[in-house]
Amino acid sequence: MAVIIGGSGSTGSSLFKNLLNNHPDIFGGIETSLFAKKSLYNNWNLNKWRITHRSWRGLPNHSWHYYRGVDLLHSEFGHNLGEIKKMIQKSKSFPDFSARFFSRALKENQASIWIEKTPSNAACFSHFLNAFPDGKVIHMTRNPYDTLSSLLSRGFDLWYALGIYLLNTSAALTHENNPAYFRVKYEDLVQDTESTLRNVCHFLEVNFHRDMLLPRKGVADFETKLRGWKFDETDSVKKGSIGRFEEMDKFLQKEIIQGFKAVYINSTGQNLCGNKLSCLENIIEILGYSLKTQSSSTAGSITSKLRNQRHSNRIFRLKKACPKGFFCPISIR
Repeated sequence: MAVIIGGSGSTGSSLFKNLLNNHPDIFGGIETSLFAKKSLYNNWNLNKWRITHRSWRGLPNHSWHYYRGVDLLHSEFGHNLGEIKKMIQKSKSFPDFSARFFSRALKENQASIWIEKTPSNAACFSHFLNAFPDGKVIHMTRNPYDTLSSLLSRGFDLWYALGIYLLNTSAALTHENNPAYFRVKYEDLVQDTESTLRNVCHFLEVNFHRDMLLPRKGVADFETKLRGWKFDETDSVKKGSIGRFEEMDKFLQKEIIQGFKAVYINSTGQNLCGNKLSCLENIIEILGYSLKTQSSSTAGSITSKLRNQRHSNRIFRLKKACPKGFFCPISIR
């Protein structure tokens, strides 16, 4: 079985993936960005040769993210560049390549399910489910205010962070009534870990194993605690990141609240996401979080800041030949 995990960044998907990876039937390697490439779903034969490229020749992530390239050479997967190029040449389709790529890791780990976690996978859930008839998608969510607090702590500016949350979440929610879609709340995962994992196992059609509750085994040879994270992703489950927003400086809290009020998904973004959701209010109604209100006295300064950040982001995208420098999927009220 093929499974991808997506959602906004900073929703706990790394922790979640590591818990799943403790299951004897499941293999989950590092984040690859492979399944966030719309071009591979749309035209495999035309775009497959770009898998091994980086920089401007690399394949861009779909939707708001502008990351280019994929990460397939990690030791967990067991392939060198020459082997990957041969797989690309032999594979008749994207699912065929994926099966070849994960076959060695599945065999070595005696697993039957591979999972891949990249937040921007959310933008390609539709394409993945169309290309992988037996595939499944898992949407990781978290309180939007805590999520923005974490993204800002990681160094993202408010404009980019708002786009990540709104667009990835909206795109993923397009499939909320699809039986191949499953949603996991970060708060449920850390407060009632066993029950949440039991439900995930039922969705994946495997038995629950208590080993899933343990920290990741062994020593990782990659960065497991990003800038701004409170905990290492390989640690045991902790609840300390719930309420992250309340720990922020009061001015930053106001910025986040006003930012969510000021930015919305426009018609271009709705077409991109395949969803008519336009703002945080729409998303919160579905996810069951509470909307925060704030005096509008600082709204003008936040709007001005967002416009400046939008301008800088647009210039950056144009330099990277990213079309969203012209056709932006989010707007400011």
